[in-house]
Parts: sequence; structure tokens; C-alpha cells
Amino acid sequence: MRLRERGGAGRQTTLPSALVVVATGRSSRTAEWLLRLGCAVPEPERIDAHLGYSSRYYRRPAAGGSWRAMYLQGNTEVPRGGVIVPIDGDRWLVTLIGQGEHQPPVEEAAWLDFASSLRSAELSDALDGAEPLSDAVAFRATANEWTHFERAKRWPRGLVVTGDALCRFNPVYGHGMTVAALQAQAIGAQVAGREPAEIAERARETQRAVARCVKAAWLIATGEDCRYASTDGPRPGALGRIQQDYLARVLAAANTDPVASAAFFAVLSLNRRPETLLTPRVAVRATRRRQ
Repeated sequence: MRLRERGGAGRQTTLPSALVVVATGRSSRTAEWLLRLGCAVPEPERIDAHLGYSSRYYRRPAAGGSWRAMYLQGNTEVPRGGVIVPIDGDRWLVTLIGQGEHQPPVEEAAWLDFASSLRSAELSDALDGAEPLSDAVAFRATANEWTHFERAKRWPRGLVVTGDALCRFNPVYGHGMTVAALQAQAIGAQVAGREPAEIAERARETQRAVARCVKAAWLIATGEDCRYASTDGPRPGALGRIQQDYLARVLAAANTDPVASAAFFAVLSLNRRPETLLTPRVAVRATRRRQ
């Protein structure tokens, strides 16, 4: 592996390595470098709901509600949502979310007006007695983008691409770090007990194992983002629309049913695979919500 130092001098050194793991994040230039080596990769799969979010810290009020955390989901009619998550120091991290022209602002009055415009007044009411500890900070680059390195016809010996350099998700779903941890486990399983030369030779197989870790999170993030008319990217086919409708039923049931809620958040947090939402125990509850 050849390294170049930062700065004007740009001194280069060579580091012998059997395995190079690329974890350079969203700004990775790996596809460009591979193309220079004659290893072209497919164009990234990109789905962008034009979602934006804006977050700030609050001091948790002494007289809080009976809930531990709050998640107000937007929908296609009102593509606005909000989250309150308790964190250390007796604080809340409060995030407002919106699609397209509904992206939340950062100015104080406008931020609070946005919070009061959600489908439920619960979040806005909770903030009435809370002390703001910071200004709101916005984030807009939320597209889902997957570069399918595992499909490249040619692949360098001893190279594996991981994390956001491989696939980045809409960060509002909180999947990035979990997927990266799963990928680290997959790499560990591939290299355990093998000699360096064999590890290098099996890099393509390792890349495919790492890519498999992406699938569940990609299905969840893109399936939800594709609900909105403003989303750029391929639209779901018949099967995808059926999956979206069923997930909407599960989500509706999760608002009041503890079994459906536990199942939904287990999948959302990647502790369970999406197909676990199809078990009869969950499906019955999801069906009842629409009757």
C-alpha cells in the first residue's frame, strides 16, 4: 500500500500489507482510484428523499412526562416528524425532521413553530418546560447511496471497502454505526485462522460478506424514503409497494400495541431481521389496525 502525507510536500511511503480495509467515509474516492487501476465498479445506487433534520440540546424539565423517549413519525400528507431522546447529564437531544420543502429551520422562532406543526402536539408541549442548551444545527446530506463493489468484474488482491465508503444511509434511521460493527464482525470471521496470503486472496469473498451486512438496513431506509413523492431514485415495484403498505400497518399498530412496537423497534435497530415482522403474532396485530 502506498501512502501520501498531507500537505504541500506530499511525501510518499510504501507500507507492506496483506489486507487494506477502506473506512474513509462519505467522501471516499475509492471508486475513482479503482477505475484508475482498471477495476471499474457499477454506478452507485442512490435514493434521496431530500430529508433534512435539525437538532439541539435541552435541559430535561423536573416535571417530565411518563414517557422515556418520543418519536413522532411523519407521513406523506405531513412529511414532518420529531424525536426526543434522553442522554447523559439530565438532557434531551431533540431532533426535527422533514422532507423536501418541509426541512426544519435553525432559527429559534421558526424552529419552535416547526415543532408545533407536527401531527401531534406532544413534542411541542414537552418543550414548553424544557430549557434550551444549544442552538439548532441542521444536516441536509441524507441520501442513501450504495456502491456495489461486490459486483465489480475485477477486484484487487487484499482490498475491502466498508462503512460509508461502501454504503451510506439516511442518517435519521441511525444505522451507520451498527452496520459498520456488523461489517467488522464479518471481516473478523473471514480472516480468523488464515494466513496473510490467503486473507489477501480471499478479499473478493470478504467484500461480498461485508456487502451482505448492508441489505437489511438498506431495505428499511430506502423503503421508508421511497414513500415520498419528492424522492429521487428508482420507484419500488409491486413487491416493494406491498412491503411498504405492510410496514405502514405495523407502524400504526406499534403506536398502541406493545408487541408490535417491540417488534418494529427491534427491526429498526437491526437487532432483528425485517422478516420477523411477518410472524403471525405481529401480522395479526398489524391487520387489526386497518379493520
